[in-house]
Amino acid sequence: MTFRMGRVLNRLSAIVFVLGLAVTPMAPAAAQSETPLGPFLGYWYGTTDPGNDEVRDISVLIRGDDVGGFRVDWDNYTVIDEPASDGAVEFRENELVFQPSVQEDGLWQSQTATAGAQAWAVIDDNVMTVTIEATDPAGRAERQVYRRTVSGTQMQLLYQRLLDGEVNRELSGSLTLVYEEGAATR
Repeated sequence: MTFRMGRVLNRLSAIVFVLGLAVTPMAPAAAQSETPLGPFLGYWYGTTDPGNDEVRDISVLIRGDDVGGFRVDWDNYTVIDEPASDGAVEFRENELVFQPSVQEDGLWQSQTATAGAQAWAVIDDNVMTVTIEATDPAGRAERQVYRRTVSGTQMQLLYQRLLDGEVNRELSGSLTLVYEEGAATR
């Protein structure tokens, strides 16, 4: 229990740090809004929507780079709702770094840490879709799709996991922009 509680306390410390950044002066956002990445850049935090089969705290940090690419870091915490779990918390974290495709405008590609996996991102107006394809340990084709729709300071997330083309899991969530990319840091 102590180990699990330590992870929760680390998470809370990170949130307090990020909230501290939110009150610092903002850098001009004009350059950010000129790129299709602009509306997505920053740190977003929220939970899965009511009615999902799991309750998760979720966050995503999207940062641009100097060459037109971007990095997405996302994580979530799930309280395991089983009597034997003693309220255990499961933590997952992921990251992908995308670079613009030389073959197609509006497409970004990523090198994944998993052999044989492919990842790409497409931005269409206010929707960023990140797709990851791989083969699961049982040899089935696995596709994970993260569709993030931004409206102002709100983000809607739709996550789907497909195995051999069939939806295996689907979750939705609502996130709020905690701080924008480019905010001054201490």
